[in-house]
Parts: sequence; C-alpha cells; structure tokens
Amino acid sequence: MKKIIAAAILSASLVNTAAAGWSEDMRDRFAVPDFIAEVEKARNSAPVCRVTLTNEATGKTSPAQNFTPSGDVYDKGTTRTYHEEDATGSTTVQIDTRTGKGFLSMMDESSVIATGPVTCKNI
Repeated sequence: MKKIIAAAILSASLVNTAAAGWSEDMRDRFAVPDFIAEVEKARNSAPVCRVTLTNEATGKTSPAQNFTPSGDVYDKGTTRTYHEEDATGSTTVQIDTRTGKGFLSMMDESSVIATGPVTCKNI
C-alpha cells in the first residue's frame, strides 16, 4: 500500500513539473521573436544622413554636412518621411528606404528657403 501511495505522489509531482515546463514553452511560443524585435528597433532608430543644401534665394550651395533626421515619421511604400515644425517654419526629409537617397526641404512661414539631395545610411 505504501508503494502505491509513494508512486501516486511521485507521478503527481512529475505531472506538475511537466505542466510547468509546458506552460513555459507556451509562453516562449507566443513571445515576440528576436528578429522581429531587431527589425522594430532598426525601424525606430534614426538614420545618419549627409546633405548639400542650396539656398533658394541666392542659389549658393553649402558644403556637405551630416545630420540625423528628427520629428514625426511617416512611412508610405518605400518612402520614409521625417517632418518637423516649429514657430519659424518646417523641415521635411523624404528618403527611399531601398536606396537611402532622398531630398530635404526647409521652409519659413511662407516659402521654401533651402533644398538639397540627401544620402542616408542605417535606413
């Protein structure tokens, strides 16, 4: 009789252990995979870009300079748009996510003041 009770206790503890292992497997099964987390992290990080601005009033070109686009991010197809506004004007950067090339436009309250081609990395 003692052997039957001991066997029942042992089998019950093994079943509980197996059930606990099963629930951990199920939790892992429905967790976000690492590669998806990496894609989301890359998508939410800003690229490093290089731009040569042309002053629209004078036509003069500035030397190439590095910048990081900021502001609101919009994705439409393969085009990623960064748009930032304040009381003095706005800046819009459009980048093709396949090539990393795009265009920057800076405006004051009423007109475009500078434009230029953009080349970005880490898109």
